[in-house]
Amino acid sequence: MKSGSQPRYFFVLLLSNLMVGLLPLFWNLLREVETRVVLQNRCLWVFLLLAPLLGLKSSYKEVIETIRRDGIYLLLSTFFVFINWYTYLYAVNNGRVIEASLAYFLSPLFIIFLSACFLKEKISILQKVAIAFAFISVAFLIFSKHLFPTLSLVIGGSFALYGLMGRKLSGTIFLRITFETFVISLALFFLSDSPLCFVKGFLNSSSLTQSFHLISAVVTIIPFYMLHLSIQRLPFMVVGIFSFLVPTLIFLEGIFYFKEPLDREQLLAILGICLGLIFYMRGLVVQGRKLTSSSS
Repeated sequence: MKSGSQPRYFFVLLLSNLMVGLLPLFWNLLREVETRVVLQNRCLWVFLLLAPLLGLKSSYKEVIETIRRDGIYLLLSTFFVFINWYTYLYAVNNGRVIEASLAYFLSPLFIIFLSACFLKEKISILQKVAIAFAFISVAFLIFSKHLFPTLSLVIGGSFALYGLMGRKLSGTIFLRITFETFVISLALFFLSDSPLCFVKGFLNSSSLTQSFHLISAVVTIIPFYMLHLSIQRLPFMVVGIFSFLVPTLIFLEGIFYFKEPLDREQLLAILGICLGLIFYMRGLVVQGRKLTSSSS
């Protein structure tokens, strides 16, 4: 890759993280709609937008072959993204935005742990310190508040597992998202008490709400694709550092826009995790220097 093209992808990466970090403000516009219905609309419209593009980029034979080869991983990926999207939407529209931010502060550390367990990647000392800080912070939150941070762990864990499945898949990003949103839409449709209620609900909602449902597909696809482009063309260290913009924005929105209360225990836990993330980022810098020196 030409070095002159890197600044463009730095901007693409920054923009994708800003869009993801500001998404709670958009989902709040649909706060009066049931979480399941928001998710159903999101997946359906994403599928309807991407299916024609997939048809242009891939042949029917390629799609079938990829599904046959990676079917198990695609289904697991679909399950984890369903859990992540549902619990995240639930958190945002039920006054638990700070808990959602905690989840995305934790997710890089979950990814390190899962990479060591399932991909047999070596964990550096700095990464071990980062995981230890996260573990201590969550333990402190549990024992000080006598409350298990289920929502944060489910959102962060499902996001990390979704990323892990991505390492196992060989198909294009378009195929992956199209498959996932199709399966989720189909499952929600048939598992509904009255499948036609979804259609009636959309048609009977206001034109503004309908517009928000349609836009939800766009704000899902664009940052996802931009992030995918950045990951392919920028050092992983840079992608990892930029990723902390998302939970930081969500955390600030929870305090200043959603006016959620922040107690001392939550603040100390988040500060502990952030301290761990400093070690994580330091580890990325060290790793980047080693790769640079070995290639030169």
